[in-house]
Amino acid sequence: DMHPYREYPKRDSLTISYFGGLHLNRWRMIVRLAELINGRAQIEVYSMNPPAKKIAEQFERVGIKFCGGVTGQKLQEKIYGSDILLHIESDNRYMRRLTSLSVSTKIPEYLVSGRPILGFGPAEVASMKLLTDNDIGFFISSEENNSEIIVKLNRLLDNYQLRSEVGQRGYDYAIQNFDNEKV
Repeated sequence: DMHPYREYPKRDSLTISYFGGLHLNRWRMIVRLAELINGRAQIEVYSMNPPAKKIAEQFERVGIKFCGGVTGQKLQEKIYGSDILLHIESDNRYMRRLTSLSVSTKIPEYLVSGRPILGFGPAEVASMKLLTDNDIGFFISSEENNSEIIVKLNRLLDNYQLRSEVGQRGYDYAIQNFDNEKV
């Protein structure tokens, strides 16, 4: 098996990791999430492009740790070292049209790690639909109001069993559907 399942450890302090670009207003979505998580988990951002000063200041204000870019083995390690993997889609109208039909290549990579994915963005985007339709990730709509989002975030942060089961379902789905021969 190319990707043997790796144990999902139970940790006292949680790390939510985001891997990818900060463009398309994604950085704003990450900042909003950090504000709502309010220090209950560490958000780490991995991106090849360092954030502009204005964005870096916003990250600092809400306690987001910018970790630079990672690839290959290092990327794998950081994914496995995460408690929750964050997938963001911009809720900007124009951007939605661009992303509505495409599923990010990161999704299979995230799923096969057995770590739970938190999708945050508009519901109609293909990658979010994949998570919700197959029950293989947590989805929170960026259109919900803050108190609704906080309730959902707390449920996710407080429940190791739930995170573990969703991660396992994601792993099983990835092995069945994104296996190299099939792709």
